[in-house]
Amino acid sequence: MYRSIHVYSQQLKSRVIELSVQPDHVHLLVSVPPKQSISDLVGSLKGRTAIRVFK
Repeated sequence: MYRSIHVYSQQLKSRVIELSVQPDHVHLLVSVPPKQSISDLVGSLKGRTAIRVFK
């Protein structure tokens, strides 16, 4: 999960500053470019990591 979030964030032109992965949730602090929507970033990260977890 940790590596997936870093890779997906880089693909979306964002930078992970802090990341804490717990068994039931994730704490994430990300630097996002001004033109990118935070809700779009979070939605993409949640969607991609959820698919990976369920596989």
